[in-house]
Amino acid sequence: MNSKKVVTTHFKQYACILLGALYFVLPRVNAQPTIPQSKPSMTPASPVLPPTATSDPLAIQALHKVIEASGGMKVWRDIHSAKIRLAITPMGAAQAHEFLMLDDWSSDSTRYRRGAIGMTKAPKDHNGQTTFIASSGEQQRAVPEYDQARVLAGSLPAAAAEIILRKPSYIAVQASGAKCTSDNLCIDIYRQAAPKLPFVREEEWIISQSSGLPTVIDLLLPNLSGGRPVVEEFQFDQMFSQNGLQIPSRIIMRHPSGATHVRTVVSFQPNVEFDKAAFDKELSQ
Repeated sequence: MNSKKVVTTHFKQYACILLGALYFVLPRVNAQPTIPQSKPSMTPASPVLPPTATSDPLAIQALHKVIEASGGMKVWRDIHSAKIRLAITPMGAAQAHEFLMLDDWSSDSTRYRRGAIGMTKAPKDHNGQTTFIASSGEQQRAVPEYDQARVLAGSLPAAAAEIILRKPSYIAVQASGAKCTSDNLCIDIYRQAAPKLPFVREEEWIISQSSGLPTVIDLLLPNLSGGRPVVEEFQFDQMFSQNGLQIPSRIIMRHPSGATHVRTVVSFQPNVEFDKAAFDKELSQ
């Protein structure tokens, strides 16, 4: 949604596999993004809310509808992990590159693994306990690994919504803005990193009033400059049905740099064991 530059540190290990255009495609494989100059966010909402803040009933209802439209609460509560194989194509390019994602949200720790098919070096291990270094000009800061809902929102929004509703560390608030019309409901997701700390706005959802499904989710990146939020946008262009689940099948992702690519889901496997060795072996084949 904004034009900014994201630079990462692990690109070199993929250079022999991915084209230069895919430099902007793998944000969560990499560990040290440079945060670009900020641009306006979707809404003028407050970046923080007090520890006593609570969710809006309408926003909670909207998240419930997302889950129901995606297969139902019971089904999504029984899913605790997933492996997704993607074909990633930079906008305007002809050649796609395959990418593998493994997520496990069965515990309180965020666990995920990402990698490009064909890579031989093991990808970074994301276990919810580590940090990465965010940089903006001369400024640098260690930033905690992203939380479960944020990691899942760009690929499995129903799973992210279930986590947001289940955990008291999240609240959902109805938002306003030019894109929030009678056809679309906008909500902001805030997260409390620890008890007694304020809630910090991290996600912006646009949800179709007719289908109940999200059409766009913006994820706010760490902002060291103190200006307006820096976001990466996920537009859910198509959905597919698998065993009663509605899963995004075509996702248009826009980086803060302005680079855009299309993610097409090749396969989706729920409740897959978080086996790092098996995952890395599949990447190398």
